[in-house]
Amino acid sequence: GKSGAYYVPSSWGRGGKGVWKDDAPFYLYVQDPSDARVVMTLMDEEITGEDEIVGSAVKKLKALIPDVGTGGEEILRRAKKRAL
Repeated sequence: GKSGAYYVPSSWGRGGKGVWKDDAPFYLYVQDPSDARVVMTLMDEEITGEDEIVGSAVKKLKALIPDVGTGGEEILRRAKKRAL
């Protein structure tokens, strides 16, 4: 897409982070969040020809969002508690 994404390297040679400032949020609806998996694929956009896959990863949704299996009300309660 045309998000204006950029990479911020870490000062110690580890980590770093990708930043996508202008991307709109998206919503993911799943039947069983405690067992769902998320597949992420990183693409290199090519001006000529097809885009190339740089890499892929699979993670359990619960590993990315630990509270996912506790139910919506509990997640909301914890989020409110952190905000206050």
